[in-house]
Amino acid sequence: MTQQAWARPIRTLPTDNAPLTATYLKGRVARYPHASADQADANALPYETDSFDAAFSVLAVMYAGPHALAEMRRVVRPGGTVAIVHWAKPHMSPYTEILWSTSSALAVDLPHLGRDEFGAVLSEAGFSDVRVEPIEAKYELPRADEFLLDFTPFVVTSPVYRAMSPLERAELDTALAERVRRIESGQDPRPAFEAHVAWARA
Repeated sequence: MTQQAWARPIRTLPTDNAPLTATYLKGRVARYPHASADQADANALPYETDSFDAAFSVLAVMYAGPHALAEMRRVVRPGGTVAIVHWAKPHMSPYTEILWSTSSALAVDLPHLGRDEFGAVLSEAGFSDVRVEPIEAKYELPRADEFLLDFTPFVVTSPVYRAMSPLERAELDTALAERVRRIESGQDPRPAFEAHVAWARA
């Protein structure tokens, strides 16, 4: 869906607060004449009020901070569309559920919202015509022996992981590979990818 937006003759501006991700985005949209990318803080967007007809956030804005929703509303013109996807379960993604259930020390306390809570948060932020629907998506697991490698950028932000010895990291790698094999073989249940998607008017 994102690539379709980039390719259309509509100004499209993806942003991310992380320098590496912003650089990646700039490379992805470079060939689209109506698209560009910025490094931007969701709590202080560098755009004028009522700059956009629509905005969307996938699994990001609800973690960004207390002003992120207000900023999202500010830069979208009155009556414009806002769409936000947010995790529905405490374990967030099926990948983090696998990781955290294998090593509870790596788990972090990030917010998740039930359907009614999500709608209430958006209404309190000043959005109107709020609609929230549950979604469940299919997904693929990384190869068993590459699971930890695929999620290294996420894992290395954990002080617990950084404090692990090489032996402890190797043991975690082995345990994760075994867990993925058990899921793929049907011995363990496959975690669900559950989220909520909200649509609203600014």
